[in-house]
Amino acid sequence: MKNNLKYFRCYFLFFLLFHLTYTSSQINIDSLKKVAEGDCVELERINSLLCLSKYETPIQALIYAERARELSHVNKYYEKEGLALEYISLCNRRMGNYTSAIKASLDALQIYDRIGAIDKKASLQLQIGSHLSNEGNYKLSKTYIESSLSSFQIRKDTLNMMYALINLGETYRRLFAYDSAKICFKYCIELNRSAKNRLVEGYALGNIGLTYLSEDSTLLAENNLLKSINILSNLSDVYSLACYKSKLAQFYLSKGMDEKGESMLLECLKISKRENLKEQIRDISLDLSQFYEVQGDYSLALNYRKNYEFYNDSIKNLENVRNIEQLRSQYYLKKKEDDILFLEQENKNKNIQILLSLFGVTLTILLSAFLYYALHSRKVAYVKLLDQKKIIEKKKEEIELLYRELNHRIKNNLQMIASIFSLQAGRYCTRETSESLAIAKLRVESLTLIHQKLVPSSSNVYLLLNDYITDLAENLIFSLGIDVDLQLKLDKVRLHVDDAIPLGIVLNELLTNSLKYAVPITAKARLMISLLKKHDGFMIIIRDNGPGLIEKVKASKSRSIGLKLVKSLLKQIKGEIIQTNDNGCVWSIYLKDSELKNLKL
Repeated sequence: MKNNLKYFRCYFLFFLLFHLTYTSSQINIDSLKKVAEGDCVELERINSLLCLSKYETPIQALIYAERARELSHVNKYYEKEGLALEYISLCNRRMGNYTSAIKASLDALQIYDRIGAIDKKASLQLQIGSHLSNEGNYKLSKTYIESSLSSFQIRKDTLNMMYALINLGETYRRLFAYDSAKICFKYCIELNRSAKNRLVEGYALGNIGLTYLSEDSTLLAENNLLKSINILSNLSDVYSLACYKSKLAQFYLSKGMDEKGESMLLECLKISKRENLKEQIRDISLDLSQFYEVQGDYSLALNYRKNYEFYNDSIKNLENVRNIEQLRSQYYLKKKEDDILFLEQENKNKNIQILLSLFGVTLTILLSAFLYYALHSRKVAYVKLLDQKKIIEKKKEEIELLYRELNHRIKNNLQMIASIFSLQAGRYCTRETSESLAIAKLRVESLTLIHQKLVPSSSNVYLLLNDYITDLAENLIFSLGIDVDLQLKLDKVRLHVDDAIPLGIVLNELLTNSLKYAVPITAKARLMISLLKKHDGFMIIIRDNGPGLIEKVKASKSRSIGLKLVKSLLKQIKGEIIQTNDNGCVWSIYLKDSELKNLKL
């Protein structure tokens, strides 16, 4: 639960920072890019780059912000330079690079100090304090937040004062200065009587409740937490609601109110599962396991312990993926910076080459009457030949770079589409609509995984099918949140991307069908996938231990979009599929290498 409160703190601080920095507006991204890349007034280019850095992906946004900072510095637009550094800080924060985020914020603060931009300093100081809190440097964080609070008080900025007070109170609580923390939260509640911001009130009451819990002030802690829970329930802030409820449930258990604590924990677990809050599910499962173990109900304790282990492993895998993506983002950022420097150097070299060419032409005309002309001409021809060879090599490198960038952008766009499906699914109340959008999201993610496998290579058009099947199965199990025994027997097979895309969608449909519907009544769900090389191709076998498909179900399923999609895509690559029942449902797919595009086994 301690780790869960840390996630909650990061979530709340990022919410406040987003509120202070971004405003919702509709912009024309293409128009901004034309201005940023065109030949126009430098100030217009800077403004366009700053706008783009708000709405692009973190890595692309960071590139735009860096360009804006460089142009602002060269043209002495110091206020714009400070703003660009703020965006650089936010981009690094989104990628988890807190050290780089703090450095960029401090550089912006120095600029604002130098030009006397007092109104911008306060928000930036709160931003720096937020970065430092996420790194656990609470003492230094307190200094910056207190400074921002003083500025907000002078300006009588009530809303930002309340945000700063909540941050400062939470920092005091982390430093075990409970009296100071309570003063901050009470002051925030007093200010909010006129502002009447329900979200601020909910957070302030919840945090002061946690402070009373730390002091073991039983009645005050319970009253404030219950008030906070009531407010956040009406605001549909499910994440914060689950955090406060689970903490209150722990308090009840510690005071011997087992029935009340157990009931609240079970309610929190239900909410967390409904909203797919994996950290909450993990921690509440551990609390319930420990509770039932003390009660002597070892069967329930074991079940919740297994649930804890499953979600703990899933979260660790997700964190590893995020770390890898962060390293890749840093790598591509460095590559783009090197490309920019290379292009600048190339422009300088072109100017020098122009001057040298003019000089060479003049010299050639003057010495045309001499016998040395023939030797000189041969030498010039040889040099030009070497230059052409270098140009060809550079063009090849540029093409490979463009291919990687295109593939990377395709992957990002597919991820964005999947995210849109996920968001839309959350907005609809009907189960059928939500499930349809969720299935569409999984189909898009299967395509994203193919492009993700291609990104590390330069102009690579093949992928390892066995690695793709492994990642696809694990991602689907994680996304659907199903406890299943996955058994893999995969030979090494390389497949062209043109064939991998339709085959990937086919595998996604069949695996999703098995995971969702092939659930045995008594035994644990089991999914077996085999990839077998043949002398003239390969075979994929997907087997589960579910009830299988009866003839009536087969007939109805054959009219579903999923199976129509499977048959249509396999027809494109001239594959064969057979479905049988053998203690479960068995799908057998066979593809001949003569029917595939440049298949390499």
